[in-house]
Amino acid sequence: MKKSFKKFTIIELLVVISVLGILLSMLSPALKKTMEQVKARECQNNLLNISKAVFLYVDDNQNQLMGPVWGSQRPRAVNSKGWRYDHFSYFLQDYMPDFMEMGADGTLYNSAFICRANADLEMQGIQAVHHRSHYRNTIDNIIDGKPIYGRPQFKSNGNYFAAKNTLTIDVIENTSSVEILVDSDLDNTPWLDDKPIYDFAYYPVHEEAYRNNLYFDGSVRVIDWAP
Repeated sequence: MKKSFKKFTIIELLVVISVLGILLSMLSPALKKTMEQVKARECQNNLLNISKAVFLYVDDNQNQLMGPVWGSQRPRAVNSKGWRYDHFSYFLQDYMPDFMEMGADGTLYNSAFICRANADLEMQGIQAVHHRSHYRNTIDNIIDGKPIYGRPQFKSNGNYFAAKNTLTIDVIENTSSVEILVDSDLDNTPWLDDKPIYDFAYYPVHEEAYRNNLYFDGSVRVIDWAP
């Protein structure tokens, strides 16, 4: 016995499509909220994984912190010429399991240094990854007149400025108030004012409302932002 199927009219199909559209529009904010929460959690996990590597490095290096390094932390550890980029990723290669080679030159790269909440940060090849530096270190934290991660040698207006060595972790007395890394954007990283290169948002990428900060006590805390 053959089953008979009802044939829908065009009007009935349009009604069904309209109802589905309404349901999707109602669900869309909730889905977006869930996705943002997932990205925020991924960001927190990134920072926690980096912190584990930091403490392992410090233990193996007489309590000396990584560096000297710049403020922004790129995921690329070495460029095609083989020299280091003066970033955490260079020093933590042996302490993080997820470094991978990108490109024919074998450049090492670790996506843990990328906050996934920024839609502009999808990996787009070796050249684009060069400037992906969406965490920054505590470049503003100075103890006894010295930056805790030191400072690489640099040239400015024809003059060379000598590198400054890093400090040891022992000089950090209040570990719950000194950051290892923070979520970065143009609002809290004013020296990175070239957005087309760095792809930084102008505000915290987590719902435009907060950042995830990693501290020397090993915790990641949510920091509210007010424009």
